[in-house]
Amino acid sequence: MVVDRFFPSTRRCSACHVMGPRLDVSVRQWTCAGCGVLHDRDVNAAVNLRDEGLRLLEAA
Repeated sequence: MVVDRFFPSTRRCSACHVMGPRLDVSVRQWTCAGCGVLHDRDVNAAVNLRDEGLRLLEAA
């Protein structure tokens, strides 16, 4: 599956799906304002991309 390149994988909390602020690429960790989870930017993006890919696969 191909996820849209504009999908907000680094900004969206993988725990509660709240959209976080735009961050400079130098920011490697951020805390979700919705649920308080501390995210590693790359791990959070990977989880979001996996979940979105699975969602798209199920919809196909």
